[in-house]
Amino acid sequence: MIHVKDINKTKLAVRLMCCLIAVVLVFLDAPTIRAVSDFYSDSDIQYYDPTACDPSVQSQTDTAPTGGSGTDFDGHTLPAASGGTGNEDPVNSAGNLTTTGESMTFGKFAKMGAKYRDYYITMRWGYVKWAWDGTSSSVDNNEFNWYNSKPRKVLVTNPRTNKSIIAVAMEAGPAPWAGAKGSQSANGYSTPQSTTPANYTGRVSGFPPKAISALGAKQTENGKGDKLLYSWAPDQNAEPGPTGVSTSAADSDSGAVASCCPTGDQTPSNSLAGSNNEDKIWNWLISKGFTQEQAAGIMGNFQQENSFKTEDNSGGLGIAQWIGGRRDAAIAMAREKGKKPTDLDLQLDYLWSELQGSEKAALTAVKATDNPKDAATEWEDKFERAGTPMLAQRIAYAKSIYRKHKDSAPVATSSSDSSASQTCSCSESSSGSVDVVLDPGHSGVDKQGAEKDTTTGLLVGDSSNNGERQQVWDVSQKVKKTLEDDGYSVAVTKESENSYISLSDRAKFANDKNAKIAVSIHNTGGSFGSSSTAWVTPQKVGGYRTNDSGKKTKFDDADIAQKSLSYSKKFVSERKKNEPGVQLHDLDFNGRPGLSPGNLSIVQLLSKVPWVYNETGQSGFSGEKYADGIAAGIESSIEPGGGSGGGSGGCDSGSYGDLATTIKAFAWPSYHAASYIKMRPEWEKVVRSASSKDDYVGGIDHKGIDCGGFVTQAIVKS
Repeated sequence: MIHVKDINKTKLAVRLMCCLIAVVLVFLDAPTIRAVSDFYSDSDIQYYDPTACDPSVQSQTDTAPTGGSGTDFDGHTLPAASGGTGNEDPVNSAGNLTTTGESMTFGKFAKMGAKYRDYYITMRWGYVKWAWDGTSSSVDNNEFNWYNSKPRKVLVTNPRTNKSIIAVAMEAGPAPWAGAKGSQSANGYSTPQSTTPANYTGRVSGFPPKAISALGAKQTENGKGDKLLYSWAPDQNAEPGPTGVSTSAADSDSGAVASCCPTGDQTPSNSLAGSNNEDKIWNWLISKGFTQEQAAGIMGNFQQENSFKTEDNSGGLGIAQWIGGRRDAAIAMAREKGKKPTDLDLQLDYLWSELQGSEKAALTAVKATDNPKDAATEWEDKFERAGTPMLAQRIAYAKSIYRKHKDSAPVATSSSDSSASQTCSCSESSSGSVDVVLDPGHSGVDKQGAEKDTTTGLLVGDSSNNGERQQVWDVSQKVKKTLEDDGYSVAVTKESENSYISLSDRAKFANDKNAKIAVSIHNTGGSFGSSSTAWVTPQKVGGYRTNDSGKKTKFDDADIAQKSLSYSKKFVSERKKNEPGVQLHDLDFNGRPGLSPGNLSIVQLLSKVPWVYNETGQSGFSGEKYADGIAAGIESSIEPGGGSGGGSGGCDSGSYGDLATTIKAFAWPSYHAASYIKMRPEWEKVVRSASSKDDYVGGIDHKGIDCGGFVTQAIVKS
């Protein structure tokens, strides 16, 4: 560590430091280059293809050929290598658009699963020539049949966000005029085209809401928006969805597709300590903060499930015997990391990702126990959910494991995100996580009472409510801009004001994003800001909704409820500045047609993240004031960055990682004018701490608002 405490505060020194920070920030903007893995299926477990690692063996997988540009595959050329994009409607399992019922050109692939429906791509495929108005001519039947014969996968990267997805060709479009700036002739469409003209400014692709969200893409309007990169997916057997592969890696100068091939002596991403799986799992659980009693309870379940083995057993995968969608997700993580799903370190990585997201209730429940019996019981009930629990055996195993390991000395186990010298990771949150999910109420299609959640039987169809929908959508966009300007990552449950998304899918969206906070935005009849309309509603234990059969679904996550209440009180305090009557208020859905009776909103009930529900009156409505209060409520509740846990993720604030990581922790991600003096919370903490020790932070009128001070502390803290 370099200690720089007494720096000569001359203009030259400050300028040199500012140059240093500028150079570092330039390197921070450089895209990450990732390799591409080839995969195949063996007993339904997909992992790397050893033939791709041997130059003497030609791979037989259906991949884009080497020696091409990435846009050429088997003699078929993508319509564009780069260009703008736009929003498309969701599709159902029958291959029809959910909004209009119109059938998709290659809609039969929608039956292959939700990921095919959520991550499809439209492009102006080359089997026809496209006129400016979107009509087509000169059909090439052989080319059409090639697209129609099997799902064709496209790798798409957003260079601005460095996020990528695999998308499946399912529809043709959009019309060339969509999103374009200038005239038909100026965009190269004086005559119909089968490829994209070089001077074209509009949208070359379109995606449904989840794909757009996964890319973090901004729709192209009047020639402005994100310019995405497109290439044929190197692995044409890959499942649609987010991927760590990017077009910059798949489409190299030589056109060759790199292969990430594990070797026999490869070091696992988790440096697991122990001579066998049982010891390794024990040490890993202890390293994650579980007590010995809690670790024993969890492992009693693992012994019952598969005796600590990582292989498949009657369709269940690995130590926890994951099945169904959870098994698929584990395999998907293996594909992304270039590992076998049967690797223990991979399964522990996946286990932890579940405990931070969809299975957080299990983590909360086990953390509340103080003996192996209760820990084993809670883990089975919340995590394993076995059809035949055999709970007595799980408890017996847990007690035995506790007796065996309780006197053993703890052994350090480093996580896949840490170097050998680190005991915790201060890296940024995963690409799929966000600080805030905003949920503006209502949809462009009215399905209230027409949709049921398959798990709970609750009515989850959303209503249209035209006037409210427009107003709260506008508010959500104002809040989003404010938060993003202040360094928060934000996702919105809808892609546009008129998009349709069910109430259960809104909750799932926030859960999948692992948001620190989700916020519903509504308004209703009555006066703006009055006590009879201006409400803030938190989640609460015991909150419920009842299905048509009389079965109640209750909210039972005490940890989430506590956070939701704490945040809601802060919302009340901030909103009162513009809405004097705002107060905490319980909801009532009893006796309302098309809604399951109860006292908690569906989105809050099904959410696994803290959720704050907002209402206000429509008479005298002020979108600006409403947005200001909500944004302030969010900013007083959570800090930007650092993943779902907030702050520095539990690491000692004295060290943040290397210099680049430290700068990212201290600096706002977007530019602010010179007059802006609000500090990012993590930097403000450092300034306060350093000032108390009389360490140099710079600044005359405002401590810490100084280039030299910033660079000094960035070096000291790295």
